[in-house]
Amino acid sequence: MAEATGPRHPDSSVRGARQRKDQRLLKRFESEILEETLKVYQCQARDDVDS
Repeated sequence: MAEATGPRHPDSSVRGARQRKDQRLLKRFESEILEETLKVYQCQARDDVDS
């Protein structure tokens, strides 16, 4: 991946592209993150019942 340098690519366009990439990654990992979060909550709930 080439870093955008030079007058043709102002800073704002580079930031915008990076944000769009972050959005794509978020969509891809959103379900995995949700599953992990649910597991954590379930473990915490189990610990609360045991104590």
